[in-house]
Amino acid sequence: MKTPHLLILIIFTLGIGAYGQTGIGTQIPSSSSELEIKSKDKGVLIPRLELKNTKDKSTIVGTEYPESLMIYHTGTKAMLAGYYFWAENHWNALVSNTTLQHYIKEIADPNSVTVTYDEGDYIFTWINKDTNIKETMKLSDVIKTFESLTSLSTVYDEGEAVLVYKPERGIENNVKLTELLKGSTVFTEYIESFVPSAVKETVTNVTRYNKEGVEENIANVPNAGMIYYKYINESSIPEYITVSQDVSNDFKTIVNQAENTEHIKNIAKTVKGNDNFYSTIKEEIIGKWDEKDVMRYIVKLNKATSFTSVELPKVISGLVVDAKLINESSNSMTRGVISKQVSGTKTVLAIGTAGTIIQNNPAGNYYLIVEYIKE
Repeated sequence: MKTPHLLILIIFTLGIGAYGQTGIGTQIPSSSSELEIKSKDKGVLIPRLELKNTKDKSTIVGTEYPESLMIYHTGTKAMLAGYYFWAENHWNALVSNTTLQHYIKEIADPNSVTVTYDEGDYIFTWINKDTNIKETMKLSDVIKTFESLTSLSTVYDEGEAVLVYKPERGIENNVKLTELLKGSTVFTEYIESFVPSAVKETVTNVTRYNKEGVEENIANVPNAGMIYYKYINESSIPEYITVSQDVSNDFKTIVNQAENTEHIKNIAKTVKGNDNFYSTIKEEIIGKWDEKDVMRYIVKLNKATSFTSVELPKVISGLVVDAKLINESSNSMTRGVISKQVSGTKTVLAIGTAGTIIQNNPAGNYYLIVEYIKE
């Protein structure tokens, strides 16, 4: 009978089919695929999980990860969410519109982005929002920014500085900087610049002479109240240079020097037979007028006799806009300028209201405040 032979043939054929292509949603899967999924209203859901980093080999439980293993990473601060596949011992990102937009938004003015097609590649052009400079990048270059690129970091291993180099395709390499720097003359010179070294110095001796030209170094600490400098000579012996005593002994010589005399005259001066003593208190800029400084000049006067005008020890060539003469004891004030006369290095002001009789001011202490436009 032929029936048993036919049954065996059917079973054998079914066995071969069990090892053929698999179809889900279709009875006739493609002969070029191991698995074909077909649906008009459904999709394929890839496993979703959170990777720790691009070298993560603990999240997915199993043996060694095979090449092309794929998952959907749910996203961390260090790694954007998206599809990742395992290749060459690390996770690689599949670039999507979301990741592209994320990258471009980080560096580009969103209103300036354009995309053009050129010889099989897409070219992105944008204005950098930080530098305002036009930049371009090919899609192939953009994709590279999402790969796990080469990294460089430093660690300290038992007191030694180590540079850790992680190539994109390969194993970590440790470079010991300490060993490399030992042979660097530039680094050695840099370190030595911070280390004090013994230098032979020739210390100049400081010798004090009195007005007769006789050497007069002071071996003992000067008396209290004196200003002095202490220094250690080359023999490590302390010596002293006084300031107070030197100025006191040579005061007349100091004040009679031309530059000092002029300075002292501007500070305090006696005129008209010791009946008028004045001292400068302050002069300052108080504003601007037609790009010129408006000055305020204040002097304190001690008048031994009555007076109608005041002599100032400075030239005021500019316009006097105001003057106030204040009696210190009565606090009475005379304001205005009747006349101004410049003579040599002095300025004479008659204080009062123009068109009125000049007032005779009694002896006493006064403050004079003059405001003028500096020429």
